Amino acid sequence: MSKKFSDTRNTPGCLAGVTGVNAGDVLATINPALNFERFCIHAIANTLDVQATNDGTNWVTVAVQDLAATASTTYVTTLTAGKLGMLVGRFVGVRIRQSGASAASGNISAG
Repeated sequence: MSKKFSDTRNTPGCLAGVTGVNAGDVLATINPALNFERFCIHAIANTLDVQATNDGTNWVTVAVQDLAATASTTYVTTLTAGKLGMLVGRFVGVRIRQSGASAASGNISAG
């Protein structure tokens, strides 16, 4: 069961994801996300995909800035355990999903 953060005010929020069981499980969703421009994602265990939507229906995997990389221009489509990622932009929704068969956990914050 994924958690959902829905805040129509322009206040930052933090949402801890749950641990996934199956590949592709959605751990946490921020929807609507229109009041936010920055999203910080922390992969706690195993690997996560970050997805965004501009219409609320069609979700696509997006590249996030790897904040643990030595170069600030490093972007990844999958965050591994212990990594932090930053996504900047305007989206209708942003979510994190388990990538692969191993149980994953993580959290997402928006501001």
